[in-house]
Amino acid sequence: MGEVAAARNVVFVDHYNNWLNGNGGQVPLSLLSDGLHSDERGHHRLALKMIKDLRVFDPGSRVCSLRVP
Repeated sequence: MGEVAAARNVVFVDHYNNWLNGNGGQVPLSLLSDGLHSDERGHHRLALKMIKDLRVFDPGSRVCSLRVP
């Protein structure tokens, strides 16, 4: 998917590889509610990655400020 995105010059947020690179090649089970689906913390980490990769950080935004209320 990353190769296709690069060839088409579109944004690709690779959550899977991000999780593997930061966790010794393993999906961090501590961020999954049932071993497959992200829990609250897992979704927060996914959102942070997306906000950073899409460059939509906004300190005044309730959504894109990288803060959890």
